[in-house]
Amino acid sequence: MQIHKRLPERLENLISLKELSLNHSAVEELPDSIGSLSNLEKLSLMLCQSLTTIPESIRNLQSLMEVSLINSSAIKELPAAIGSLPAAHLLELCLKQLGSY
Repeated sequence: MQIHKRLPERLENLISLKELSLNHSAVEELPDSIGSLSNLEKLSLMLCQSLTTIPESIRNLQSLMEVSLINSSAIKELPAAIGSLPAAHLLELCLKQLGSY
């Protein structure tokens, strides 16, 4: 079985994507191009034990309504831009469960 630790670098062709779930994956990083997913409403990264950072390009996700980071314990810091998203109050609920906000 092959374990994928990276997403493709170029995600901009997925402009209609509304939900991206990488729960329980071995992904180590998200590409900067994740910021081009302009219709993304939900990003689920629960139990991503190898994911260490969220790219600054997340600030471009103006449609983002929900981010789940529960038990993604390798994430040590979130980009400041995450707090300026229109649905930032939903992000805070998930971050409280992580204990780091």
